[in-house]
Amino acid sequence: MLVDEVIHTSSFMVMPDTYWMYRTAPKTDMSWAAGEDVFGIIDDGEERTIILTSATRPADMPAEAYGPLVAFRVRTSKPFAAPGFLASLCGAVAATETSVLALSTFTFDYIFVRNASADAAEQALAERGLQTELP
Repeated sequence: MLVDEVIHTSSFMVMPDTYWMYRTAPKTDMSWAAGEDVFGIIDDGEERTIILTSATRPADMPAEAYGPLVAFRVRTSKPFAAPGFLASLCGAVAATETSVLALSTFTFDYIFVRNASADAAEQALAERGLQTELP
């Protein structure tokens, strides 16, 4: 099966930072994020999701927050070549009763989980067949 081949030739690493995810209304002023390390912003016209790299939640955050989170960066050996790749990894993590937020770039998939579930998620990804990268 192609998905298994790609998984066994792909790798992941635990990102060293702590992350927080926020939800605001679309096009919301983001002056509160000045000085914060922004990992990603997605605005789909119905809501804006902001992911910050931060050990603690900013005190004046005018948004719904979710975190703290750990991120796993998955390096895909063959981007766009294996339908079901990300679903298979998220399914392995979900089997540990862990909720995930997945975000993809061209080369990497990021799987975010709550800090308390990080060890179970890491074990699930390794058992699914991903090789472990060192930071």
